[in-house]
Amino acid sequence: MSKRTSIIILLLVALAFCGCGQQQDPDLDISIGTAPATGSFYPVGVAMADVLNKHLEGVQATAEETGGSAENLALIDEGRIDMGFSPGETIEKAIAGEEPFTKKTEVALGWVLFPDPFQPVALKESGIKSLSDLEGKKVSIGAPGATVNFTAKELLKAHGVDINKVSFMYLGWGEAADALADRKIDAGFFQAAIPSPAIEGLAARMPIQLLEVDPEVLETDFADKALFPGVLPKGSYHGQEEDVVWPFDYAYAFFSAQLDEDTVYDITKTIFENIDKIGEAHPMGKEMRLIDEKTASEIGLEVHPGAIKYAKEIGVWE
Repeated sequence: MSKRTSIIILLLVALAFCGCGQQQDPDLDISIGTAPATGSFYPVGVAMADVLNKHLEGVQATAEETGGSAENLALIDEGRIDMGFSPGETIEKAIAGEEPFTKKTEVALGWVLFPDPFQPVALKESGIKSLSDLEGKKVSIGAPGATVNFTAKELLKAHGVDINKVSFMYLGWGEAADALADRKIDAGFFQAAIPSPAIEGLAARMPIQLLEVDPEVLETDFADKALFPGVLPKGSYHGQEEDVVWPFDYAYAFFSAQLDEDTVYDITKTIFENIDKIGEAHPMGKEMRLIDEKTASEIGLEVHPGAIKYAKEIGVWE
């Protein structure tokens, strides 16, 4: 072996060991569970991951497209994601170990994302106007793992519908919108911040009917749940000429209880110091807010110490 060849080999070995010109591995990988890409959770999660990657040293964040809230909570229980998004009702069920969950899940809240209503929709040509009209119909109730899978059935039963006479389809938001447009289903339940990209796209193609929900049913049958009656103002979607009453919930960012206080503090601080970037990804991203003591008491769920630490630092949590 020539002297020149020996020098080249030594240089290559040195480069391999020092990692020169290569990016160092992050100290911490953070996986964020969102929902189907045509909902509101996914673009917000992608924006959060982008903010963390640009502004929090040592962290590599990834937004994962999932089936939705129930799947996010199952994934966090399995240790496959570190944080995720879900409406409060589903988090309550996960912590209590109630259906669809088979055991209690340990999670802690981070902050409030935004109002997250259930949005039942049909085509205007169908003549369907309310949930009570859905008996005997083909109805999509979200992709497997979505909160809507279970809440939609509860809402239908509360409105006097025999769910054994409903043909349920498990379609993601975009698939459900396409199935409605192709007349393959009669109605679809969506859940997303307003506006839902899937519903917006459908309304741009053809006239839609936003299905009315009975506010008295919500106030009586769902009084012990996180749902509450809310009004969607007319004009929120193309062709919507009247206000519509829908079941509203609040969506939350939550963390694995195994994440340490300093990590959650750093994540929370970085997200809220760059909240304008989240708002650019989805209009409702600007609605995010920290949880104060009063809200925590009303929710009745544990808030992660790291999120509390940041909320105290800026005077939200006294």
